[in-house]
Amino acid sequence: MRTTINGATWVVAWDGVQHRLIPNGVVVIEDDRVAYVGTAYQGHADAKLDASGCLILPGLVSVHAHLASQPLVKGFLEDTGNRKLGMSGLYEHLPALADPGREGRLASLRFAVAELLMSGCTTVVDLVSSNLSTHDQAPVDDEYLQTLEHLGIRAYVCPMYRSGAWYTPNGHEVLYRWDEEAGKEGLRRAVRFIERHSGRADGRLQAFLAPAQIDTCSEGLLRDTQRAARDLGVRITTHGAQSHVEIREMVRRHGLTPIQWLDHIGVLSPDVIVAHAIFLTHHSDIRWKDGPDELSLLRRSDTAVAHCPWPYARRGITMESFARYVRSGVTVGLGTDSCPHNVLEEMRWAAILSKSNERDTSAPTASEVLHAATVGGARALGRADLGHLSPGGKADLVLVRCDRMPMLPLRDPIKSLVYYGASQCVDTVLVDGRTVVRGGRVLTVDEAALCRDVQAAQDAALGSAIRADWAARDHWAMAPPSLPLWDGVSS
Repeated sequence: MRTTINGATWVVAWDGVQHRLIPNGVVVIEDDRVAYVGTAYQGHADAKLDASGCLILPGLVSVHAHLASQPLVKGFLEDTGNRKLGMSGLYEHLPALADPGREGRLASLRFAVAELLMSGCTTVVDLVSSNLSTHDQAPVDDEYLQTLEHLGIRAYVCPMYRSGAWYTPNGHEVLYRWDEEAGKEGLRRAVRFIERHSGRADGRLQAFLAPAQIDTCSEGLLRDTQRAARDLGVRITTHGAQSHVEIREMVRRHGLTPIQWLDHIGVLSPDVIVAHAIFLTHHSDIRWKDGPDELSLLRRSDTAVAHCPWPYARRGITMESFARYVRSGVTVGLGTDSCPHNVLEEMRWAAILSKSNERDTSAPTASEVLHAATVGGARALGRADLGHLSPGGKADLVLVRCDRMPMLPLRDPIKSLVYYGASQCVDTVLVDGRTVVRGGRVLTVDEAALCRDVQAAQDAALGSAIRADWAARDHWAMAPPSLPLWDGVSS
């Protein structure tokens, strides 16, 4: 089945080295592959897709997300934080949210994927979370995978496991419940999951190994993970250098930062993605001058970084210079992590926060941000066939309306997309040559029903906060409403 996509105002094409703009371009897809990108096409076509007034670009890639849980934190994590725990939400607020149950997880999953698709994202790495204060492994059953398959996105599903689970008994210290056997059993389950499920949905569903966090995994568990990943031919993704608490704990244990410790035990490699990697030794909150430069460690080992700017910026935490990472030669992809699952927003925050910290309008440029959201993410996944539009690549692509207000007036479509574009401009999304978004609507969900379901899931998750919180606070006490409640009667 050969389809021509004609009439585009602009096409973001790949010349083998970088993205380039083709005015009035044409893209031809054949089944699940790109067959042609250029300015004119005279060959046979079975179907035509009108792209008049559109920018055609490759599908965006999110290399880090928690789809089955994080949409439920909306309205709970903002404007709150514990200074004694470095303003991180990892140790107090997130553990207070209970598992919303099977239906709640599926509602969250559908909601998050719909958000991703509507923002032009066609590939996502989904780290499936269990409760952060327990050793329970997150459930990834057949219905979960069937839901992803039905929604049509390309996904890497990664059930997390660990040797230790953190908790705070008092709101000012973080302790760990260690259970090495639980971590090993989690790895065994993850291996069985990959052997059974990776490659389903015509290859759209794959899997990685995901030891949850550097500070919650023993050296033995990480080494076992590395051996298993080599045997399976898959990659590893984990969280690292994401909080002050983690940095202090790793230095207490080993005299090394998390990244230095991974290098010391030989885990850093081209097959590893470290999510966040914010608090490196050059960061103004750390400023650890002795020891190796950690950007150099990441670059030399070709370890990739998943940068998720917004979930940290809302807590007053920034990477400080996305531009410094990419210009140092580190492979950086973008992720959505928490909520919203909107890659366009993450592109904008990556650019603006870096510029603000660097005090330099060109650090980074819009093209560097687009590269991270496409080719950078694809490279982190080891996928030479994703993140670009060129013959032989996967037919994952996005049509963005250039005639909508956020994109107009239009001089440079990439600058308009990165600095001003919005999900309302995304008109059509194709994954593997199949249309999953048309007219800005996800074809595989009932949006009204989905909104009702995800609200019910959040209500269920928040209802148990009083039982999970160390101080027995309910969710209103943990995160007060923005405005005081009132009965409407003046006293």
